[in-house]
Amino acid sequence: MADPITLLTAYYFCSAVAETAKLNARQALLCSVTYEQVKVMFLNKEEQKKFLADGRKMTPEMNKATYLRFKEWEAAHPEDVARMKARVLGASA
Repeated sequence: MADPITLLTAYYFCSAVAETAKLNARQALLCSVTYEQVKVMFLNKEEQKKFLADGRKMTPEMNKATYLRFKEWEAAHPEDVARMKARVLGASA
């Protein structure tokens, strides 16, 4: 898995591109993998064990929990988020 900053920057890139254009099949697949990896980053240790034991399947509860943790992380790191989004906006323009 990529380092967290690279992964989150890729996440913001996918989001920016998806907001402005339709993703082609390759882009959609890559972005889907990126989104999944971001969610995995925000699993706690217990959830990680279950995720791996269940064949890398994320339960609806895990999906919600990882989303909320991601949003909490964004709120706690506004400068980092702004820097990554600014970088992405330059790259996707």
